[in-house]
Amino acid sequence: MAFDDVAPVLLDDEAIWLRQLEETTAPSLGAAEIGSSPPERSLAAGETRVLVSLGPRRVARQRVYVTAGPPREITDAVIVPIRWDPVQLEKFLPALEADLELARLDENYSRLGVSGRYHAPFARLGSGLDRAGMHRVAEATLRKFLQDVEESVLACR
Repeated sequence: MAFDDVAPVLLDDEAIWLRQLEETTAPSLGAAEIGSSPPERSLAAGETRVLVSLGPRRVARQRVYVTAGPPREITDAVIVPIRWDPVQLEKFLPALEADLELARLDENYSRLGVSGRYHAPFARLGSGLDRAGMHRVAEATLRKFLQDVEESVLACR
């Protein structure tokens, strides 16, 4: 899609695209998890938090709180800071801090990407497991998240 057609969706203060993402993954949430408590950190001004189901495949999906900060526009790009925190197994699954970026490629095309960082739990053991293959799960989860965001953004246009 053209940057000028998509950027307003990500710049929306209400983060409708993120709320749409919550709605499209809600059917896979268990009844007990829907009432789960959000992370201890309270929301700052301009932040939106939703409960979504993420994962590379339907059977591997995990429930996470996704918090989006206020979007900012820079030359030919929109950047939305995001964080996700696992609902369950938070000691075993990493939290992610990242920037969701929509960048103009030319008049007709834009690129949606994510640049983030996480630390594997369990220090050395977790780092070893991550190097041995768990990073592939993280990469697949991010790819699926980007596909879900793309669908949500296009549905909000």
